[in-house]
Amino acid sequence: MKKENLIFVFLFILPIIIAFNPITSNVVNSQGSFFIRNYAPILDFIDDFQVYEGDIATINANASDLNWDSLVYSFSSPFNSSGGWQTFEGSIGIYDVNVSVSDGSGGEDSQIVQVTVLESVIDSPDNFTIFVNDDNKSVDINWTDVSGAIEYFVFYSNNLTDIEELNISYTTVLNYTVSDSNMTDFTAENNQTRYYRIASSSGTLRNLSDKIFAKHTFYLYGLDPDPVDNPHNKKNRISVIFENNYTAESLLQEIPYGRGVIIEKLIRISNTSYTYYPHIKGLGSNNFDIETGIGYNVEVNKSVEYTMVGEFNTSYSNMFELYGINVDPTDNPHNKKNWIGNVIPTSELAEDILQAVPNSRGQIIEKLVRESNTTYEYFPHLKGLGSNNFNIEVGSGYNLEVDGNVNYTR
Repeated sequence: MKKENLIFVFLFILPIIIAFNPITSNVVNSQGSFFIRNYAPILDFIDDFQVYEGDIATINANASDLNWDSLVYSFSSPFNSSGGWQTFEGSIGIYDVNVSVSDGSGGEDSQIVQVTVLESVIDSPDNFTIFVNDDNKSVDINWTDVSGAIEYFVFYSNNLTDIEELNISYTTVLNYTVSDSNMTDFTAENNQTRYYRIASSSGTLRNLSDKIFAKHTFYLYGLDPDPVDNPHNKKNRISVIFENNYTAESLLQEIPYGRGVIIEKLIRISNTSYTYYPHIKGLGSNNFDIETGIGYNVEVNKSVEYTMVGEFNTSYSNMFELYGINVDPTDNPHNKKNWIGNVIPTSELAEDILQAVPNSRGQIIEKLVRESNTTYEYFPHLKGLGSNNFNIEVGSGYNLEVDGNVNYTR
């Protein structure tokens, strides 16, 4: 009798224990059937992120589910069903993407992920070197490899404005396309002055260097021996257009075929003092520094083309301290002379220069015209007169005469 009572109590208590099992949380209906409770999946947190236009943006979604259900992930536009998006040029912006997960039984979780598409960039070329080859005509430009660059564009023109205001997306400027980080310009001799800029490229990405390089060729005339022993047959007026580290000696040494002989500058410190200061190649005396934009007289013993290269400073300016005297008791023409040069391409004429000298002090500007090793002409323009109103040229040196001391900035 006791045994039967014990069995009855056990059968009565068992369903009550199952109905409130805190481990499984299963429930029992009135008929005693079991139902498994469904738990919603929990989405792992996804950090906001950035990509560059043209890259593939990918959202890696993961979630946990206590019921071990098969989970389905969804992504709002512009992402596809796999959580990927091929960005494109022009897709720059911020995108709020809804990422959700479902277990197919009503359980869901979601999160907004902020995806920022940035403008794609590639570094511009840098660390340039430029030099003239042994043929004294072609020019080599080298730079450091740019990470990610597939090719490079080398733009060139004899028009500085075209290069300075270059838009690489819509340009008609001539260029070379090269796959390596160097270029040889075999056509450099076609222009007396040529300007260069280089851009890196990778697909639709391009980045143009801010630096401008240039080459300028001086056409120097000279004769040795000279049957008439005329010193003017060797003279040439030049102006260096680059920031440089030249000395008088190094410039003469660089003139091809050993033809550089003398370079001379005019020193003025007052309106009654002047010194013509020559340096002779190979001698240690008078070896002065070469200044950008100053006029020099270069003498060669035979006609030669001399090409100089360097980085070009488009914001170059120079203040010339000009010396002169209106009424000269000694009537010495040298007391009014000043040697200047021209660096930046200009549409100015000789008259414009004289008019620009402050306080109406400009009187005469003169150039030296050389067309052969036995011809020369000193070509002066007097302010206010229409004759001899010549163009001001890049790389040329001029004699500028004033009737009083004045500072003149170009």
